[in-house]
Amino acid sequence: MTRDALSRAERALWACALLAAVGASAVLVLGDGDVPWLIRTGEEIVRRGALPRDDPFAYTPRTVPLHHEYLTEVLLYGLYRAGGVLALTAAQCLLLVAFVLAAAQAPTPEGRARPFGGASALALAAGAMLLRELLTLRAQSLSDVLTTLVFVAVLRDHAGDARALPATLPLGLVWAQLHGGNPHHTVLLGLGWLAAPTRRRFGYTVAAAALTCASPNGPRVHAHYLHGTPSLHLIKEWQPLHRVL
Repeated sequence: MTRDALSRAERALWACALLAAVGASAVLVLGDGDVPWLIRTGEEIVRRGALPRDDPFAYTPRTVPLHHEYLTEVLLYGLYRAGGVLALTAAQCLLLVAFVLAAAQAPTPEGRARPFGGASALALAAGAMLLRELLTLRAQSLSDVLTTLVFVAVLRDHAGDARALPATLPLGLVWAQLHGGNPHHTVLLGLGWLAAPTRRRFGYTVAAAALTCASPNGPRVHAHYLHGTPSLHLIKEWQPLHRVL
């Protein structure tokens, strides 16, 4: 076996070890209390064949619910119907694997692909053990994976890869259905444009902003976030450190 073939075999072996370690680390972390509600909502959407225009779980609804993550709800219902909790657990493992492998695609400062060897595999596996407490089966976790992919694409674009930014547009379209109104796609492309302004990068930033409205909810999807401002003080990420620690 040649040195190049041995090197490829070693990388493949470490990749398999990483996948096994990362996947196994998520097996026992299916504890998000929102998952049953998301599954039941997905069932209701499938049963009606449309987004509910009322709140089927409230006796006295005051507002019409905005299903900004309807596709996530439908996917979770499909997984549960196909394989129950086992299918949901497997999906959570794959979600964690996807997040870690997406992060591993970031280029070096010189624009080269990062070498994938034993040390990097172990580092990613160790990071995955920490991330498993944060990534759960919900729309935000899917957004975390997509955010990582777009961030890597911005880095690749600045490294000279002209194909990187076009690949983010299909991601943005899917993103609008999985977690509608999430601004991370637009923000990351906007930061990439500000770092090195070009008309091309500005155009992709505008396109990303338009794609946030490319869902059944249209532009009103952003009302979900604007109307949620009174609850910001309940979110730990928005609190001062002295209140959290």
